[in-house]
Amino acid sequence: SDLAATIRGMVTRAEIVVTSRDDKRSGYRTLPAKINALDPNFVVSLHANGDDGSGTANGSEVLHWHTSKEGRKLASLLQDQFLSALKLRDRKLKPRTETDRGGSLLRDVRAPIVIGEPFFITNQSDLAAAMAGKEKLAAAYAAAIDVYATMISNPPETKTSSHLVASHVAPAANRFEFKSNNLTKRQFLDRNRKELDRMIDAVNARLAGEYDDAIVPVSLRDVWVITNCEAGLRSGKVDPDHRHSEGERGLLPLPENIRYWTGNDAPVWDRPMPLARNLEYFFLYLGQLKNKQVTKKSGRWLYRDLFRETGIGGDPVREAKLLAGVVHGYFYSGTYSDKKVPISYLLDGYRSDRGLAEMMASTHYVHAGKPLMAGRERNIEEALGWL
Repeated sequence: SDLAATIRGMVTRAEIVVTSRDDKRSGYRTLPAKINALDPNFVVSLHANGDDGSGTANGSEVLHWHTSKEGRKLASLLQDQFLSALKLRDRKLKPRTETDRGGSLLRDVRAPIVIGEPFFITNQSDLAAAMAGKEKLAAAYAAAIDVYATMISNPPETKTSSHLVASHVAPAANRFEFKSNNLTKRQFLDRNRKELDRMIDAVNARLAGEYDDAIVPVSLRDVWVITNCEAGLRSGKVDPDHRHSEGERGLLPLPENIRYWTGNDAPVWDRPMPLARNLEYFFLYLGQLKNKQVTKKSGRWLYRDLFRETGIGGDPVREAKLLAGVVHGYFYSGTYSDKKVPISYLLDGYRSDRGLAEMMASTHYVHAGKPLMAGRERNIEEALGWL
């Protein structure tokens, strides 16, 4: 706590909120939810390393989630500062998976997060260096935080209501204007409903022109559900220039491979863009998820055939819930610890209206049984209740 307070006093480019795990045995398990409730832009967890009791392990390292590009950037900045401050052995960056030490915290916190391990408390030489260099260590943390905060700081606010933005999806006929200033997610959806309807119509027209057979259209329920689940927020209000956990820029997080889904006219996924541009390409991405033939699994074209399943296709509520599941990775093997997607089981769950948290609890999905799933289910049901 003393180190955290010292760091907070040194940081000039970010607002620091200090939190810690509870002393109870459940402290580590509940810490991710406690952090997520703060809605941070990024997280630096202060730790000291330890070995098996031999006292021989030594040096500095930083842990980050193995697939997080932003986490790796932050980890690299912090490791450089550790090495400069303490002059200990460079143990390099440590990518972590869910089964590794620190993996559950790195996996379950939504924001980019690193775990700093600047020295081994079990090594007398390391400990002496850290105690002698306490101010330098605090300054190392502060410097890395300031640099990263500067890297992700937003440019001047994206203007969304002072001018019309021409559509790329339907350039001949459509220009869009959205209001977003100081609005909650529900207020944003309600106040822009007519414009969202027009944009959805334009997206569906483009999809119809691309596919010879009948499309499964993007619906208003799709947009309401996904926006309530995925929209970036700042202080509880929609943020058109939000930086998401993997560096995606905009109100909704366009995937890094957005041009595979929507074509080469798509905006760069991790750069500032007008709100209307972000929305129309995200909606087009949703439409491609519902109609594009990507790969065949268990006799079905993913993800196209999922939305044509008996009991799901044609039911807008079930389609919206299924679409949220596709976006959240429930049909991607990499999100399961056994690398197997229970496709038939999931489809049965969607067509029988099983609760999301209950349905996923019986799978090997990496977040099964965690508070995150109840939160996702709550967001989906809340959005459906708004219509």
